[in-house]
Amino acid sequence: MFGGGTIVDGKEAMLFLGEDKPSLVIWSNNAVLVQFAREYFQFHGTPQRKFRHAKIRKRGEI
Repeated sequence: MFGGGTIVDGKEAMLFLGEDKPSLVIWSNNAVLVQFAREYFQFHGTPQRKFRHAKIRKRGEI
């Protein structure tokens, strides 16, 4: 069903849809969609990974 996805802080989900290459990306903070994504990933045995938050730089910053 999904090409992949990520869940951020348990409150936001980003779903990549497509077979070979994701052709559509859906972002949502809808609690029902986030819970659906979490259960879908757990059902399919998708490993959970923790990521550090990266500092977002403004244009021109080094």
